[in-house]
Amino acid sequence: MGSRRLGFSISAAFGGLAMATAAFVFVCGANAMPLAEAAFDWITGEARARSAVADAAYDSELRFLAVMWFVFGVALVASARGIHNLAEKTPALMAFVFLGGLGRLASAVFLSGHHPVWTVVTAVELLVPVTVWVFFRLDPDKGSNPAKEERQNGS
Repeated sequence: MGSRRLGFSISAAFGGLAMATAAFVFVCGANAMPLAEAAFDWITGEARARSAVADAAYDSELRFLAVMWFVFGVALVASARGIHNLAEKTPALMAFVFLGGLGRLASAVFLSGHHPVWTVVTAVELLVPVTVWVFFRLDPDKGSNPAKEERQNGS
């Protein structure tokens, strides 16, 4: 598997994850945070302090932003699949994820007491975009999208 194909695959997977997360947050609102933390604690087998459920304004903002994350996930999947000639935009879209990770990192630095699940999420948001960018830089064939070419060739 070429580096470019791997970059597209990672981007598509991240886009799907963004859409799933967005749907979860849209349905659960501010309760999504303590639920995610509880799931992390269950997986790791350690009990930690969890975020408090926030007020209505926070809940409203989270549900609004969940829709933006869903649209972003759709754009990532579309770019990775080569739909509407978005393929070359994939690294730029992932750059926005990196910027969001920097924002989350700033929050962790300035406000202590973050649950470890947000450390994992921050690491993913910082490392995945860099990985995709590296894969795109490694591939000398800048003009192709393997997924789109496979569809066009009928494979």
